[in-house]
Amino acid sequence: MRKKIKIGIIEDEIIIAKTIALYLTEIGYLISFVAHTFESALLCLENYETDLFLIDINLKSDKNGINLSSILKQEYNLPFIFLTANSDAFTINQAKEQNPLAFILKPFTRDILFSSIEIAMNNYGNFISSKKIENDVIFIKNKKKEKKILTTEISYIENNHIYVNILLKDGTKEVTRSSFCNLLPKLPQNIFMQVSRSHIINLDYVQEMGATYVVVNNEKINYSVENKKKLLNRISLNKEIV
Repeated sequence: MRKKIKIGIIEDEIIIAKTIALYLTEIGYLISFVAHTFESALLCLENYETDLFLIDINLKSDKNGINLSSILKQEYNLPFIFLTANSDAFTINQAKEQNPLAFILKPFTRDILFSSIEIAMNNYGNFISSKKIENDVIFIKNKKKEKKILTTEISYIENNHIYVNILLKDGTKEVTRSSFCNLLPKLPQNIFMQVSRSHIINLDYVQEMGATYVVVNNEKINYSVENKKKLLNRISLNKEIV
């Protein structure tokens, strides 16, 4: 069964935003947040896990949906769909430069919204699969550039509010502004495991396991109690389990 998509709505017209939220709920999607301004949308980006953004281009403020989508691309690398009542050449050309997954003209029906989202997310999933997962390699945003990291070099990953720290086996650290939850599916599931809300570990680098912690590449990491049995089933250690 497919995980339900979490969608953020950025729409300045309150009635339209409510209609969109109603459509999405009826279809079976989850609402991550609803924002009516550029500023409130930025706050939501940092505080809510979101898979897809529906962005009205013409937000009633100094900065519009185009500006917001640029931030999404550069800092979060997350997908979005534009909504607009305008289909003039200038608006279309502005939108094209941001490479949205789709462009939906208002007014639209629930069926149009559904088909646009499904096709867009399917294409995005295929793109991510071909680009991000290749021979045990992941790509992360680093200073507005894509950096390649071998997953075999990763000892553990740590969630740090709006940033993610990726600790490598040589002791160095890579920092990216990304979604912690989105990283796990991109990693080889046979050697990586999320052991708490804040940590994903590489099981190959586990040196010791205690009652409430594991030592990974000389770093002590606490794990949640409910994950103890899973860890015990997946880790083979020559050391004594405390």
